[in-house]
Amino acid sequence: MLDAHQKTGGMILVAMVQKYPPDWNQARYWPRPGGGFWAAVPLGTDQPVVTRSHPNITVVRTLVAELDAAGDAVGGQLVEFIGETGVDPGAFDDLVREWLDGGFGHREVLVAEYNIAYAAEQAMLYDPADSTLTLVGLSLQHRSPLGKAQADEEYCWVTDVIRERFICLEINGHETCRVIPAEIEITCVETDSDGGGDGGDDGDGSGSPSFTLLCEPASPRRGQTTTCSVTVSGDPEHDMTQYRYNWTSSLGATYSDAATRAGTATEDAEISVVIEKHGALDPFKVSVQDRSPGWAFETLYAELGYTREPKQKPGRYGFYEELTPTLPQYDHLDSGPWSGQALVSEPPKSRQGKLNVSEDFVPGSSLSYNLNGLPNCVPTPVGPKVTYPQVNSPCGTLDDISKFKAAVEAHERYHEKGYSDCLTGATGQSFLRAFENLHGPGNEVIAAGTALWNEFIPRYKKAGKGGTSINTGNFWRYLSGWTNANVAAGGELGNHGC
Repeated sequence: MLDAHQKTGGMILVAMVQKYPPDWNQARYWPRPGGGFWAAVPLGTDQPVVTRSHPNITVVRTLVAELDAAGDAVGGQLVEFIGETGVDPGAFDDLVREWLDGGFGHREVLVAEYNIAYAAEQAMLYDPADSTLTLVGLSLQHRSPLGKAQADEEYCWVTDVIRERFICLEINGHETCRVIPAEIEITCVETDSDGGGDGGDDGDGSGSPSFTLLCEPASPRRGQTTTCSVTVSGDPEHDMTQYRYNWTSSLGATYSDAATRAGTATEDAEISVVIEKHGALDPFKVSVQDRSPGWAFETLYAELGYTREPKQKPGRYGFYEELTPTLPQYDHLDSGPWSGQALVSEPPKSRQGKLNVSEDFVPGSSLSYNLNGLPNCVPTPVGPKVTYPQVNSPCGTLDDISKFKAAVEAHERYHEKGYSDCLTGATGQSFLRAFENLHGPGNEVIAAGTALWNEFIPRYKKAGKGGTSINTGNFWRYLSGWTNANVAAGGELGNHGC
């Protein structure tokens, strides 16, 4: 049995064939890898190519077919190319070939793909900045055109790609211009509701209302809200509150509610509704896409600080303390088609650690030490205690202190980079993708998330244990007394990254 989406798509296909027939005189053919041919034909060449929602955006509609060596069709798609510049109806075959190759050079192009029954498969926006195709929302939306007879139904394929436009109004003699965001309406067609079926209604054909179930967007990203609505064809003012609606989803959610029900989409679901005294409508399939762009950890780079703490341990001149990423946040859904499901609503995030160097090496250090063994190069008289800069400056070794301070910081930065590489490298990215795609019954999501966390965090905590060696020039430092000697610190064995 066709679902409501397919039945509506069937009506639109008929309207499309009538309004946008193939122009076979412009058909193009070229060899297909592996044998056979590609064929491309423009649709509706006598129709305007500018989208109704934006006067500067062009849409090129095509039929693309796969032919075997004998010339028989073995597959095909309806493909529409939308853009502000570089989308030329006269070069539709170039657009098709670029689409097959996966890129459009330096042009931003929106591509909407449908099957031969004109049911949406996906829409992608090509970004020339990084030569990538990103999934965007594509949904079939019902319109009620003004000034049209009630028997006329209008449907538009709409993307959630927003293009701002200006509208200027004269208010009290002054012109005011505002930016109005608007979605892109790709293709709008009118159909005759008398020939479109009743969407599953069990009425006797003697004037009973004709119901339709639609969910928008039909292909949401995970975590996006999808709204499912029951409407009466051709009568937007119909009183929908007079009916009782029993909703179910293929994921097990059941509820009785009004004619509209919304929920946070987690995974593919088939939505069904039974209207008391009218019967069941054809179900609607919602296909959920992965979230895009994906989550990513922030690179670690802590602000340099100074501390007295290292002096409490002989031979310790600085330290780096890593902080575990934040815990993921889960969203437990208690209403709508995805009731009882859960997903990760906020991913784990990086937390900057603490990177400190001993205050001894700060030009204005206040850490002071006894005069025991004070070198002759320090002028007298002096106070009861002196700092590293007060000793090394007159002795000409202050630059060596600065070099040692830089070497200590570089040593601690190496520890930090190990942790950062773990987060931003392949292991951390894989960890985040697993959380991004985590969904299902609430108890299962928590159990899976806990297992992911317990597997990754121990690896992260070991990722910055490796350290670089330090070997600097001589300068005056205080142990049990003042001494002038080279400071060498060996590299630390341990992991660098995970």
